[in-house]
Amino acid sequence: CVKNTYFNTNVISLISKFKWTKCKESFTVLMCTQGDFCIYLDNHTYRYKKGDTVLIPAEISAFNLEGSATILEISI
Repeated sequence: CVKNTYFNTNVISLISKFKWTKCKESFTVLMCTQGDFCIYLDNHTYRYKKGDTVLIPAEISAFNLEGSATILEISI
C-alpha cells in the first residue's frame, strides 16, 4: 500500500474470491496487471483481463471479485 498527498495505491493478489468494499467518497480505479478476473455486481458479470482498467464510481461501495489476477487499486 502506498499513500501520498494525491492518491493511494494497493495491490490485490486475487487467488479465487474476494469481497471488495470501500468507505471512501471518491471513485476507485482497478487495473489488471496480470491474469484475469470477474466483477459480480447487481446480477451482472463483468470480465477483465491483463491490461484492462475499470473505473468504479463513488456510489458503488461493494461487489465480489473472482479469478486469478494481480490488480492495482488506485483511489484519491
